Amino acid sequence: MNVSVKNNDFDFSKYTLDTKIGAGKFGEVWVCRNNIFRRKEAIKRIRLDTSGNLQTQARLNLLEPRVLEYLKKSDYIVKVFDAGLNKELNEIFITMEYLPKGSVNNLLAKHGYLDIQTVLNIMKSLLKGLEYAHNLKILHLDIKPSNILIVNKNKYKLSDFGLFSIKRENGSADVDIIYDLHIPPEIFKARKASEQTDIYLAGITFYRLVNGDIVLRKQFDEWIKKGKYKYAVLNSKYPSRNIYRYHVPSCVRKIIKKAINVDPKKRYKDAAQMRRDIEKIKLDYDWRKSRDDDRLIVWNAHSDNKNNLKLICEKKINLLEQFWTIKLLKVNEKSGKENMVHEFSKDYVKERVLVKRLCEIFNNYF
Repeated sequence: MNVSVKNNDFDFSKYTLDTKIGAGKFGEVWVCRNNIFRRKEAIKRIRLDTSGNLQTQARLNLLEPRVLEYLKKSDYIVKVFDAGLNKELNEIFITMEYLPKGSVNNLLAKHGYLDIQTVLNIMKSLLKGLEYAHNLKILHLDIKPSNILIVNKNKYKLSDFGLFSIKRENGSADVDIIYDLHIPPEIFKARKASEQTDIYLAGITFYRLVNGDIVLRKQFDEWIKKGKYKYAVLNSKYPSRNIYRYHVPSCVRKIIKKAINVDPKKRYKDAAQMRRDIEKIKLDYDWRKSRDDDRLIVWNAHSDNKNNLKLICEKKINLLEQFWTIKLLKVNEKSGKENMVHEFSKDYVKERVLVKRLCEIFNNYF
């Protein structure tokens, strides 16, 4: 991709900065007003190193908006409006559509982890965006919650193609940098990427969304501390294929396990195949957590064609021991009448088997 750079190529005067919504090592992201079109846009400001070659830096930084322009027909990839170098400010400016709900990372920060229906919607949008990019030989290589923007509860857009690479005829591409929390096995081996590398990154993102960042970060920190992170990735130890929150059904775990297989040939062959497996998951119950701590767990599930459900787990403490009670109730939406589901309701559950019992409930009612 050839990018021509001219003096003051970007006319900053037609924009009015509003609010800074992000900042990193090399620049900032602001909400701005486009005074010509009278609309809000997001503007990325990338500072250039004045001691280096400005032309070379500009060409490299302007590759991302060129790629986004190339991918503009996708409804699942963020739109770019304008880009250029302003030599007076020694900055690259990239303006894009502004999505006020922010990124999926904001949802994770607020809730810790996300309900299954929300995650399925996110993953379907993400994979549709990847599918489009891959068909045009573009690899994203930086898939993570902060690079997925929220349109509404059913639609999301893939953003930030700053680490993209272009596939060769043999399907591979060179890689310089990968987000440290998500490094795929093949990058450790040969620093070569393919569509399956993006599949792996999508799988890790899937894992993060259903479990929460704390689950993945704890594993990452432990392996880094041991000095065995590379070993863990190459031997299916990181992330653990057995560590999941109890509300994650086995059908979701199966998809993630395939997507993050150490062997790229055993992963999904493309984004469309992974998306189709996700679309096969039909949730009868939309579970929503209302409380989950070390004394009380409460979940409510809405169903369009069955009785709603309420799950209440309460910790009991007496002089001799601690244990939990589990109540699973079917709730008639019209009358509000509650009936106990005796098969899964227990008056005495030891702490060590609580998660097992909860997994059984969520696998039977999802």
